[in-house]
Amino acid sequence: DLVRDLVGRVCQALGAGGGVTVSSPYAGLSLALEALGLAPGDGVVLSALAPAVHLRAIRDRGLVPLLADVDPESGCIDPASAGARAANGAKAIVAHHALGFVADVEALRGTGLPVVEEASQAFGARFAGGAPAADRAT
Repeated sequence: DLVRDLVGRVCQALGAGGGVTVSSPYAGLSLALEALGLAPGDGVVLSALAPAVHLRAIRDRGLVPLLADVDPESGCIDPASAGARAANGAKAIVAHHALGFVADVEALRGTGLPVVEEASQAFGARFAGGAPAADRAT
């Protein structure tokens, strides 16, 4: 089966134990937000430069987007800004790996909130330590 072969090859390339395919970043992000069990009205922190489809996925679930500043070097979400937004009652963070750059996910995890990585624009990019950016991503 073509799709099964594709998933297997992608998982092997990323060192992932498994995965699923979805039709779009919107579908993947929607599934990830659903899996977190967030309730309507819960806040989700995301980059002010995140694609509009991220805002749509968040709003379509009844969640509240909380925009954070971006890191001027990478264009990805700034961990300090995200942390400040997280301290104001957010329930999750969406880390968009933008244009091949990888967001500082370890710093984002320091907020204690679940972090959803959206790596559709950075497939194959790697963290400083060599791990694939999409190892925990939609």
